[in-house]
Amino acid sequence: MDQNGGANWLDQFRSKADLAIFLHNHQLNDSAEEAISSALEEAAWANNPEMVTLLLAHGAKITPFTLVGACRSKNVTIFQRFQQYGWDVNTVQFGGTVLRLLASDHTCMRWLLENGADPNFVDQDNATPLETAAVSGSVAELELLISYGAKVDALPRDILPRVMRRDTHAVSVLRFLLNQGLDVNADTLNDSVLHNAVRTGKVECVRILLEYGADCNVRTLEGLTPLAEARECGYVEIEGLLASL
Repeated sequence: MDQNGGANWLDQFRSKADLAIFLHNHQLNDSAEEAISSALEEAAWANNPEMVTLLLAHGAKITPFTLVGACRSKNVTIFQRFQQYGWDVNTVQFGGTVLRLLASDHTCMRWLLENGADPNFVDQDNATPLETAAVSGSVAELELLISYGAKVDALPRDILPRVMRRDTHAVSVLRFLLNQGLDVNADTLNDSVLHNAVRTGKVECVRILLEYGADCNVRTLEGLTPLAEARECGYVEIEGLLASL
């Protein structure tokens, strides 16, 4: 599938869609339904809500790949059209729902939640939309999910270390989750949250954990304190911060 969005490709796509509709209407062969549904997949990937509407009106089926394409396009109008033709926002595809796939897109998330998406659905990986938002979205997405009933206490015990490993929003999401009551001294698979923060090298994350009461004397299975961990990792600024306590 050519996803470059060029004019030539769009012209070919429209011709394919029109041909699929023609075959479907005139029942010229048994592959018409497959052709028109394939065209719908392409329309969703191409972020073409007008063509999506036309194809759905002519009987195109919404496949898992159609939904993935719509998630990539992040266009609420496309999801609205799907719903008008019988799609359930809590339909499970590839082991999860669309809400989790879009857990970093505020506009689509709001529409899905307003239309009945379950904020606590647990997918085949035992993950929820809130967990995905914590590692890929911003505080705004977390607040939105919680306002619709997402359960903070259902987050896995290793969520804070995973948040701190993020490239963006690590500090703001970490502080938000601690304000929601997550345990700053939780055991995260045999290591403390503070040890994990030290390993990231992010001074501000370490500072926030200390502000919320992280235990500086806890040890790893190898007997290392957070200070010893910082020294071993060569993080001079973090070492100085911990040594000053």
